[in-house]
Amino acid sequence: MALPDSPSIRQLAHKVILAVILDRVFSIPASAWLLLASAFALVVTLRLVPRREGPGRRDLIGFLWATVWWSGCAMTENLPLPADYRLVFGNLAWFSVTLAPLLACFLLWSSTFGSRRPVSTTLRAIAIAVSLGVCLVAFINPAHSMYQQVIASPNDNGPLHYVHGLFFYLTVSVLYIIVLLTMAITAWAQRRLSARRRRIHVGIVLAISVPLVASAFYATGMLLVFAYDPTPFTFLLTAPLLAWLLAYNDLCDPLPIARRALLDVLTDSVIILDNDGRIVDLNQAAYNLAQVPPRPLGTVFSKLSYWQQTVNSSLAQPRQPISVRLPLDPPQYFELTTTVLEDSGVVAGHLLLLRDMTHRQETENRLQATLDALNVQLADNLVLQADLHGQARRDPLTGLYNRRELEEALPSILSDAMQFSRPVSVAMIDLDHFKQINDNYGHVFGDSVLKVFATHLSHISRKNDLLYRLGGEEFLAVLPDTTPLEAAEVVGRWLESCRSGLMVEGQLLFIAFSAGINAVPTPESDLEMLVAHADNATYMAKRRGRNQVVCYNHADSTTTHLAVSETSNGSPIA
Repeated sequence: MALPDSPSIRQLAHKVILAVILDRVFSIPASAWLLLASAFALVVTLRLVPRREGPGRRDLIGFLWATVWWSGCAMTENLPLPADYRLVFGNLAWFSVTLAPLLACFLLWSSTFGSRRPVSTTLRAIAIAVSLGVCLVAFINPAHSMYQQVIASPNDNGPLHYVHGLFFYLTVSVLYIIVLLTMAITAWAQRRLSARRRRIHVGIVLAISVPLVASAFYATGMLLVFAYDPTPFTFLLTAPLLAWLLAYNDLCDPLPIARRALLDVLTDSVIILDNDGRIVDLNQAAYNLAQVPPRPLGTVFSKLSYWQQTVNSSLAQPRQPISVRLPLDPPQYFELTTTVLEDSGVVAGHLLLLRDMTHRQETENRLQATLDALNVQLADNLVLQADLHGQARRDPLTGLYNRRELEEALPSILSDAMQFSRPVSVAMIDLDHFKQINDNYGHVFGDSVLKVFATHLSHISRKNDLLYRLGGEEFLAVLPDTTPLEAAEVVGRWLESCRSGLMVEGQLLFIAFSAGINAVPTPESDLEMLVAHADNATYMAKRRGRNQVVCYNHADSTTTHLAVSETSNGSPIA
């Protein structure tokens, strides 16, 4: 007789082992399994209660309490009690049968949308009211039999059998529609959320799907466990799965919410990109950026024309601030900084921080414009100051230097002359008979004579000679590197030139003057003394008949006659 092959032996062994396990499992009373399911859910609930508030925490606590209620009622229904007592707990279970899937929907919604689209307290109150209403309908079922019919087993302690009515299937159908619709909406939203949020969503869906599938099999009459509804038994899987999500995946952790709140209160725009450059998250400020669409998640940020060049440059230079100018009206300015996001050494994406610098740039532009205007004004003021300074140094009528300039310049001239032993002479010049000009021709014509004389003197004087108008018809000439005799010759030539005639307002006038020469430096080399000595020499020239040059003699404080000129032909003014 041939022995069976090795694979057949292994299959037979597997079947025997599975049969033994199932026999052991089903040898344990159903009430014990339900008690264990209630205990699991209760432990997870007690661990969750003291935790800080987070997204979906209240809905998860409510869902777990509902599973404890459901498992507890199902356990009592399976105890060896009279059928009427067990039916009461069967009806009480309908409160959690209705409330648990609704709270599961709220949990999915809160974990997906968080504080952006929160579940309102009113909606939770409606869910509780509806669950109480369904429970009440179950209690008054004997009056209308629309919910279910209860058939007790021949053994009063045996399981209760239900024949479901229209209201049962209507209730179950509505709950399934709500749950499936919530799953679809939240699943669609998950495509734009982070990997952690998607992982939590998948875990919650799995935890809900196990009792959901078991309930569907029970409602269609396809599956019974211990001749009872299998749904409460599935909480043996649901509770540990939720515990795992709590312990290792930050389910109901408020820190992500805190981080989200922190990002949303920032005035700086924060955008998170994945490795493909798509926007996976952003704060409220980023929604106001130019060209950011109303639904930006999934958009490739670098393809937006305003940001293309700067974003690519910033991605190539992380942590290096880059200035961005958007060509809007008015322009907007940003400072863009990119940070690489790493997970266990693997690049997971990039964080873009955009700081709005528009107000600062506008302020800097205004300050720069003000500074430029001030610089222009300063330049104008310097020109005006130089002009005023020049006007303050010059006689407004003749354009020659005035007495103030003489007082400022002469000390330096005398100092250089003393230091280098160079001769310097001064000549006091006084127009002869100028009073008669004013009396005969008027003061306006007299001013014209002074201007013409000063202009002529400026033209015929040497390059280094300095000419001053002291007032009225008095002029002073400083002649550097010139001895008194040389000065007398120079001034004599001036006198000869003026006597040749000057055109004043169309008239040829023969102008003569008296001049006194004084040499410096001397022991009395100060301005007043120099002018006084020169003035004495001029006075002596006047006394000797005018129209001549006289030199002051420092040896005996007298004057020396150096030049006397005859009156020239023409129209005399003296």
